[in-house]
Amino acid sequence: MKVGMPFPSSDSTTCCARYGSGVGGSRALGAAEGWLSAAERLNAANRRVHETWARRDQGSAEHAAWQSATGAARAAYEQMYPQAFWDGLVRLQAGDPTELDGALLFLEVDPWCFRSGYVKERIAQLLTRHELSPGQRERFERVLVHLVDVGDRREFAEFCRLARRAPTQRLRAELRARLRSTDEGVRRRALVMLTSLRRPRLTPDEIEIARDLIFRNARRRADGSPWSANRWAYRLALQLSDSEWAARLAAVGLSGHPDSAAALRILADLPVVRLSEADRRVAAKMVLTVVDTGGDESWFEGLTVLADSPSLRDSLNARAASAHPDVARRAYWAQGALRRKDGERAPSEEDSGTHHQDSPPK
Repeated sequence: MKVGMPFPSSDSTTCCARYGSGVGGSRALGAAEGWLSAAERLNAANRRVHETWARRDQGSAEHAAWQSATGAARAAYEQMYPQAFWDGLVRLQAGDPTELDGALLFLEVDPWCFRSGYVKERIAQLLTRHELSPGQRERFERVLVHLVDVGDRREFAEFCRLARRAPTQRLRAELRARLRSTDEGVRRRALVMLTSLRRPRLTPDEIEIARDLIFRNARRRADGSPWSANRWAYRLALQLSDSEWAARLAAVGLSGHPDSAAALRILADLPVVRLSEADRRVAAKMVLTVVDTGGDESWFEGLTVLADSPSLRDSLNARAASAHPDVARRAYWAQGALRRKDGERAPSEEDSGTHHQDSPPK
């Protein structure tokens, strides 16, 4: 039995009676308490499965303990998500408004266990099919603020999309207040949700808070992965870019400052950046250093475009013919960035003669 897969139901009648006839059950308080205790049991059961799985081949007793743990996990899953719960989601999908209060209750209780993130994400998708009453809307906004406060969740992006439908001044005020939280994660999530709303209208101070969070994200980029893998930071960098910020980033990025790489990751992705002739020469030198010696490759293609000049192109052409495979590969990538800028189709590495067996894909 795989713990990561839904368990087959063996006693849905008992479970349905326990939770009532829909998503939220017939009694709100009972359903809330039941969800929390059931989530705790499911978490404990899954931990037991993992513990016994590691020893299941050591003997018959250990194998029997693992089988017993998987059976307990099935039962715990069925208690957490009885058939009546899934039936309620089907009715919610069909537009049945009687399931709204139960669905909102599940979000408010916020059980944390196997598949709970998926369920909350699915509820958010289904809520788009319904018009919430003022009271229900207020409850839902509390759920949104709770998601900002509680931590990073898989369902967060879906709730940000849903928040766009009818943001109130109350929700905007709660999110703005959290931009000044001492918790960086709270600040980041509040910023992402606030800027996902239509016309966020950030104040100058709030824009500086946003830029600081973007910079922190770029600074902490894991080695070997592009900083823009965090799409929220990339999106906001584009949204909040202007010539003044670009100039500040260039001053840090081209100066050899300890935060130079972080600044260049952002600068290289901004839509319109104009470097001075002196800065372009510095940038070109930095690009060629990366091409020649390697190092942080998260920004050099974008910087190649900003530093573009006939002399840089000549230098890249010469290095693309290098006998050193890594130098030729990096030169080819830089040339590809220039071709994209020019609107040309970049040839394959086989066509250019720079493909090497140990060259990773672009």
